[in-house]
Order: sequence, then C-alpha cells, then structure tokens
Amino acid sequence: MRKKYVLIKRTANLAAANGVVRVLGFIHRIWMARLLGVEGLGLYQMVAPTVMSAMALVTSGLPVSASRRMAAARGRGQDAAPLRRAAMQVAVAGSGLVALGLLLGALPLARYWLHQPQLTLAILCYVPAIMFQGICSIENAWCYAHGDTRTPATVILCEQLSRMALLWGLMYALTPGTPAQKATVGILSTAGGEAVALGVMRARVKRTNPPARLAPPRGERRALVGEAAWPTGGRFLASILQSILATQVPRRLIASGLSELTALEAIGTYTGVVIPMLMLPMILCSAMGTVLIPELAAAQASGSRRAGPICARSLAIAAASAAASIALLIPLAAPACRLFGQVEAAALLRLSLPLLIPMSIHHMLGSLLQGLGCQRRSLGCVLIADCMEIATTIYFTGRLAMPTGGMMLGMAVGETLSSILQSIALYLALKKKPLPCRGIPAAALQ
Repeated sequence: MRKKYVLIKRTANLAAANGVVRVLGFIHRIWMARLLGVEGLGLYQMVAPTVMSAMALVTSGLPVSASRRMAAARGRGQDAAPLRRAAMQVAVAGSGLVALGLLLGALPLARYWLHQPQLTLAILCYVPAIMFQGICSIENAWCYAHGDTRTPATVILCEQLSRMALLWGLMYALTPGTPAQKATVGILSTAGGEAVALGVMRARVKRTNPPARLAPPRGERRALVGEAAWPTGGRFLASILQSILATQVPRRLIASGLSELTALEAIGTYTGVVIPMLMLPMILCSAMGTVLIPELAAAQASGSRRAGPICARSLAIAAASAAASIALLIPLAAPACRLFGQVEAAALLRLSLPLLIPMSIHHMLGSLLQGLGCQRRSLGCVLIADCMEIATTIYFTGRLAMPTGGMMLGMAVGETLSSILQSIALYLALKKKPLPCRGIPAAALQ
C-alpha cells in the first residue's frame, strides 16, 4: 500500500511540473506563431524533425537502458553509481560523434534533403544542443532510477522558461527579416534552453549525489551499447520517417496546385497550432509513463508479479484522461485557437480531438513496454505504424478538400495501428514469466 502511494506521489509531482511546462509551452507556441509568422513557423517545423533525428541517436535507447539497469541494481541492494559513470562515458562519446556528423552534414541536409539552403544556419545552431541533451538524458535516468522526480521537473521548468525568454529576446535583438531567419532564431532559442537545462541539472545532481568511487564493471559500457542499440536504431529510423513526411507533404501540396506560401501556412497551422494543443492534455500519461519505467524494471528484477495490475490501471487512467480532455477541449477549441491568431484552425482541432484516445494509449503502452524491457517489440510496432502513417499521409495529401486532411487521416491510422500492435505486444510480454534485467554483472557491483 505504501509503495502505491509513493508511486502516486511521484506521478503527481511530475504531472504538476509537466502541467506547468505544457502551459508554458502553450504560451511559447503562441509567441512563436505570432513572432515567426505562419511561414516562418512552417520552416521551423520542416527543420525540427531533421535535428530531432540526430537527437534520437543520443536520447532514445541509452537513457532508458541506463535507467532500467540502475533501477534493477538498486532493487538488488547494489550501488548504481558505477553504472551511471559508464552510461555517462557512452553518452559523451556518442553525442560528440553525432554532433560532429551534424556539423559536417548541415549544408547537404539543408540543400538536398530539405531543399531549403537558407536553413543551413538553423541546423548548425542546434549542433551544441546534441551534447547538452546527451549528458542531461543520463542525469535524468539517474534521477528517475532513484525515485527523484523533483530534479527533472525543476530542469524542464527552467528549460521552458529560458526558451521563452531567449525567443523573445533574440527576436527583438536580432530583428530577423526573412522567414528562414525567423526559423533560425526559433532553433537557436531551443538550443539555448538545452544549455540552461544541462547547467541546472549538473548543479543539482552534483550537490545531492557524490561521484562514483568504483570504476564501472568490466563490460558494462559494451552491455549498455548492446542493450541500447536496437531502441536507438529504431527511434532514429522513426525520426527519419517523420523527417521524410515533413519534406514530402509540402511538395505534395504544391503539386496539387497550392502556392508554396499557402502550403507552408497550412503545415504551420496544423503542426504548430493543432498538434501542440493535442499534446497538452497528455500531461498525466507522460508523467505516469516516466515514473513507471524504473518501477517496472525494479519489479521485474525482484521477480514480483505487480507488473500486470500496474499496466491495467495505467491504461485505464490513460483512456479516462483522454476522454475527459476531449470533453473539455470541444468548447474551448475556438478560444484557444484565437490566442494563436488562427481562428480558422478551430474546426480542424475539433476534428482531430478523437485522436487523443489512441495517442494517450499508444504513449502509455510504449512506456510500459520499455519498463518491461521490450523495447524491440515496442519499436517494431511503432515503425510499422509510422510506415502506414507516412503512406496514408502522402497518398491523401492534395486529394482531399482540406490541405491538411491527409496529415490528419495519416495520424489517425498510425496512432490506432500502433495502439493495437503494442497492446498485443504487452499482452505477450505479461504472459511470460518475469525475468531479471539481463546483462548486469551482480558480483562486480557488490
């Protein structure tokens, strides 16, 4: 019983912090839509999936694997500090290589992938953030493995506040004129927020946690890389698929007869206004999933059978929160879109509200499968769903009355298919006998 209340308290703390951050992010999106303009926001949304693909290489598989292994070690009563040290070494090396690759490939990506050479500077501005995010993700994994949700909550709050301040300050200090320059300022403010987040995280972790006295166990770095390789590759491929979608949709809209400006405005409205508002109600799912990953890993390492009830309750809460959010957003769609200066997006937002149910369930299922050590199955399901989403979106873009109708239909197909496939994967995972986290040399940690 006490364990249940501890989980509720951690989830509530992280949900409250995420709620504040999402509200601030909502305000940040309003500022961005007004400061960058719809065309500038469209260019920002084109370059964002490309840099997120590089970010996926350092923030997807490794932090989750490190959190699971540290939580499993704590579940056995062992010191997890050497595991943190090994994970940090791998993160620094990996993020350095990715940052170097993005630095060398910025011009080819902008010219031949995005077909927007003026976005080269925007890509270059994000190169330092790769290092910042790679280090910060391991510190986050350490905090979650030890049940500390206050530190990550404080960090994401400071990051969001700094992004808002930097966006406002840079826009008025640099006074960019073209939409590409405005998109570059948006990327630069995001990179600055990552730098502030790393500084706050390192200060808090260094003050509360002494450095590891023992060297990492032999083979630990190799085991971490091996465990994180498949999730990282899968997430990277998923990011590449989303980047393909971001580059092909404008071409399809232009080929259907729309001007480039109208196409960018339509994409900016949907991805910069509608999608962020759909993500706003997923605060509870995000917080609960983050807390449950190390808890499920610890339960699995100790041989407990609490995983089944935890998964069932979590999915029920995710579905209920999505239904409540739909009922709340229906009357608030028009006022919320008016804040963005995009009143015409209210109808599109109402049409997209049913997507909240498969989105919430998909998000929760992914966290549960990661906590159970089934990252490969989860990523396989997501990749299949992403391929169907891209195929549906590209096929129907330009064929429907609404310019963004293909994107909305593709998202519905992808989220629903992903939820179905991950539900099957979770059922199969829970039917098996719980096994401890593999690959941790227990004798070396004692």
